[in-house]
Amino acid sequence: MRKSVEIKGRRLEYELTRKKVKNINMRIRPDGSVAVSAPPGEPLQHIEDFVASKAALILSAIAALEEQRKVRWPGAQEGERLCLLGQTLTLSLEQGAPNRAEQRGIGLALILRDTENPALRQRTLDAFLRESCARAAAEVCRKLYPAFSPMGVPFPALRTRRMKSRWGSCMPREKTITFNTALVLTPPECLEYVAAHELCHFLHPNHSADFYHSLSHCMPDWAERKKTLSNFAGLVR
Repeated sequence: MRKSVEIKGRRLEYELTRKKVKNINMRIRPDGSVAVSAPPGEPLQHIEDFVASKAALILSAIAALEEQRKVRWPGAQEGERLCLLGQTLTLSLEQGAPNRAEQRGIGLALILRDTENPALRQRTLDAFLRESCARAAAEVCRKLYPAFSPMGVPFPALRTRRMKSRWGSCMPREKTITFNTALVLTPPECLEYVAAHELCHFLHPNHSADFYHSLSHCMPDWAERKKTLSNFAGLVR
């Protein structure tokens, strides 16, 4: 049941479900939508007051998601912030050799022979992100693979590259999965979703009902993960 309440001059919609619970509960989904559950006899005014009392939390979550939707490929600038698999890092530039990137706690240092060379900064950062994505993708595939091995799925060769319109691709005949390097700039559950999606294509090279049955079996919350990934569409435009 769709409802709405005004919060700080903003009309907020939420999905209300009546069920056998003791208290009013609220959940903010990965796509920013709000779900509320309440006892069958709970007055609507009490529910609206409850949602309004959570205004700061709701608006903060929505603002964070709106910022995520603006995410673009990082430009390798001093002080720039980027999110590496859910961890926010601040970029710094240092003179040194060889050219490389080093993660230090919540910082990422680009150590360069020439810190004033924009192309060199970008190449060094891009190489770090590509290598980080490759390591993370391999780890995720190793974790998911036991669910596919009994069905005769071979462990795939893994590749990473920048893609303009896709998060991943699968070539079952070549036993290869390619991951968009941009996945390293999204939360870990997004990379896991793409890995499961592509592994399922080894069983079903389409998006049939059987494909989604297999995907739901190995990752029941895949739809929520997909919604989260959609917030990062700016990375593949």
